[in-house]
Amino acid sequence: MAPSSIYESSLFEDLRQGREGIQCERSLRLLLFLYDGWCKYAAGQRGFSTPQGLTAIPFDKFAMLALRLWDALFRALGDHSVEGESGTHVTFPSPFQAIPGKHGSGPGRWEGPGRQPTYLLDILFELQREELLHYFRITPPRHDKDNPKNYKTTILPALPITGTHEFLNGFNPTEQKALFAMQSVLKHLEPQELRSLGTHHSQKDTINDIKREFDYIGRVTPEIVSRVEENQSFTTQARTVLEYADEAWRKACYNQQSYSKGYQVAVR
Repeated sequence: MAPSSIYESSLFEDLRQGREGIQCERSLRLLLFLYDGWCKYAAGQRGFSTPQGLTAIPFDKFAMLALRLWDALFRALGDHSVEGESGTHVTFPSPFQAIPGKHGSGPGRWEGPGRQPTYLLDILFELQREELLHYFRITPPRHDKDNPKNYKTTILPALPITGTHEFLNGFNPTEQKALFAMQSVLKHLEPQELRSLGTHHSQKDTINDIKREFDYIGRVTPEIVSRVEENQSFTTQARTVLEYADEAWRKACYNQQSYSKGYQVAVR
């Protein structure tokens, strides 16, 4: 659950303090740059004149995939010294970690021992409310207007990018080149492919997650049996089983196609 105000979170302190603040701001800016490119490309492909956004789950996986790629670049080309615009290194990693979620990990932050993690959508929603780094427009459904993680929540860029090089001011040439390359790949991925690639990055992780869905089904099944025997309604439990079964089916059937499409897009 997000703090009642972003000012109560250590993220706000990070945004205000030197190198860590730069790291947080630039990570949100690179994510906006990549997402803006995806939204504009999706609109063009579908014949719309305005950018088309994603709903909460595929956006969360888009962010997970984008930040995972950036961290991989940092591991390969990283330098812990602060480089100027002529630098040849990726100068910072993402400040967000992979936080376990209901159907896979998503980006967020652990804010200290004994505290619940704060997910990226919660963070962006609070930043929007505080009008601090308002880079994304988060719109939950009317019936759940305070829950940015509702699966019907829509996300759009809140800051228009009219000059890309000006927008990327502060990123050195190596980082800018990497971002343009990442954008050219990510914008070609469909929401379903973003969900698959953003949730898992190896066959082993995919298999383990499918097994976990069946473990969840196994936990609910005894309650369904008990309710049937007692002539009680089991609608809620049945819906839960179908949700987990649908996730297992989707991961088993579509992930291989998504990996293949992602690889083809990346190498061409």
